[in-house]
Amino acid sequence: SPSASSSSSSSSIRLASLQQLRLIIAWFAKGVSASPEPIVMTFPSWLNKKQRAEVHAMAEKFSLASTSTGMGALRRIAVMSQKTYATQQTTETKLTEKEETKAKLIFEWVKAEKVDVSLSREEIREMVHADKLTPKLNALFARRSALQKG
Repeated sequence: SPSASSSSSSSSIRLASLQQLRLIIAWFAKGVSASPEPIVMTFPSWLNKKQRAEVHAMAEKFSLASTSTGMGALRRIAVMSQKTYATQQTTETKLTEKEETKAKLIFEWVKAEKVDVSLSREEIREMVHADKLTPKLNALFARRSALQKG
C-alpha cells in the first residue's frame, strides 16, 4: 500500500484526505523540530501535481522545506527541515549554465505553446540535466531553436 517514509523507517499511511495530509505534516514538523538528525519524509509517486502542490504549501506553512524529484509517473515529493534541505542543496548536482538556459527556454516555450503544460519548471530542469526530454519537448526545442537561429 502507498506510504510516506522517513529516512530511518518506513510506515504505511493512507492519505485519504487533505485534512489527514495536514495532520501528517504537522506531526512530522513536530518530530523534525525535536530531532537533531536529518529526517526526510518522502510521499508516494501516485500523488498528482495538485496534491504535490498542496504538500508544498503545507510544508511551507509549517516552516519545512519540500522538493519534488523524478519525472512523469515517478515524480515524488519529499518534506524535510530547512537545515536538511540546505545540506542537500550543497551536495546535489547543479545544472550547467547551458542546461539552465535550455531548461528556461523550454519552460517558457511550453507555457507559450501549451505543450506538456503539466510539467513543472523543476521537472523540465531534471529532464534537461538527465538528457531525457520527451519527444514533444525535443520537437519543441528543435523547432523553436531553429526559428531563433533563422
